[in-house]
Amino acid sequence: MLSLLFIPIAIIGLATGICWAYGFQFQFPSLHIPNSVSNFLIFACGAVFVPSVKRLFTLILRSKGRVWETDNGNGGVVYGLEHGRLNLELPPTMWMNMGYWHKNAEGQNTTKTLADASKALLGEIFATAGFPLDRSTTPRILTPTRTLIDLGFGCGDQTLYLMDESVGTTLLSSPSDLINWSLPARSPRTSSVNPKRGVLNSSTNEIGSSTTPNYIPLFDSYIGITNNDVQCSYARERVEAREDMNQHLRETFDGRRRTRLFCADAAAPEKWSEELRSSVLINGKWAKETWVLALDCMYHFRPTRWEVLSYAARVLHAGFLAFDLCLAEPKHVSLAQRWMLRFLTKMMGAPWGNFVTVEEYKKKLRDAGYTDIVIRDVSDSVFESLAQFLGEQDRGLQRIGLGLGKLAVAGKLFGWWGRSGIVRGVIVVARL
Repeated sequence: MLSLLFIPIAIIGLATGICWAYGFQFQFPSLHIPNSVSNFLIFACGAVFVPSVKRLFTLILRSKGRVWETDNGNGGVVYGLEHGRLNLELPPTMWMNMGYWHKNAEGQNTTKTLADASKALLGEIFATAGFPLDRSTTPRILTPTRTLIDLGFGCGDQTLYLMDESVGTTLLSSPSDLINWSLPARSPRTSSVNPKRGVLNSSTNEIGSSTTPNYIPLFDSYIGITNNDVQCSYARERVEAREDMNQHLRETFDGRRRTRLFCADAAAPEKWSEELRSSVLINGKWAKETWVLALDCMYHFRPTRWEVLSYAARVLHAGFLAFDLCLAEPKHVSLAQRWMLRFLTKMMGAPWGNFVTVEEYKKKLRDAGYTDIVIRDVSDSVFESLAQFLGEQDRGLQRIGLGLGKLAVAGKLFGWWGRSGIVRGVIVVARL
């Protein structure tokens, strides 16, 4: 990226040569400097100035440990570290949430990648709700049918992760384990669950078949909503590619598509298309449980998050899961900090009305109709660790000529949040 700076510098150098050459001739017109001499002066300025500036930049970068090219001693350039770009794995994972970061006793991150931290945050949300994603800790019981409405699903990583058959609930080891479980109501279009998916066949009282895995997905159907058309298209491509490899992931047991992604404003249900509205309502009637998930996104909702929360409770009769941001209690926030945060939230595209205290958040949930509310503060495992990761990632990328760009600035903001405690990262679970 820095190499692009040489273009305007070269232009400045040439302009300087032109001005010097013609200015000299203007001051001493009797000398009658030929055009060939003026052109030579311009050429000389460009030929000397550009390599000199490039050499200066190289020395500066080397002093900071950021050089990715090196001179072979004969004026030529050989490989330094730039070939590190050839070893980056593509396509990359595209997780994008603040993550849940595990630390050692010295306070250093033991979680090394954003993907692992992002999965861990998702896992903490579901564990707080009472159904962990780790199959090794999940009770061996059949779960009721569940549908998930995911607000702000990003580039599809959490979509693929949640709908993956390897993430879910372990099946019953024998039909006798059904003693404390009853089948939820099914669509009249089918009398039993697709045996490919390893669930009970009500007519034979048998578990699956020889092709049955020993687990079922956590959710039977998934509807994702995002207002970013680029990310939505990218996610659809990834989901369709996964479905093409695993045909039984494509449909639910009653013929509906298991995973559907929509480009719409999740914050404004009244603006949803008829197709989207009917999809969420039909899935809600079909499933025994409906959940709305908002993973690290609702503080961006305009004008506020409260409209869609009310819709989830009163229309969809859905439980609510989220990682969200809250303000610290007023006694812990100075006036200067408050105004600084208000300015920064505007810069990050987050309406100030979305920043409320935990108690105000609970009141909004109760006003929407939720009664069983859990808000768990996980700030100590989020902000400072994320800032540390972003700093390390930026330094590592700069070594091979890349960098985090504006995301590096976000790291400074997260570090401030972690040190000051002015913003709290919370997991929210609410039931009607």
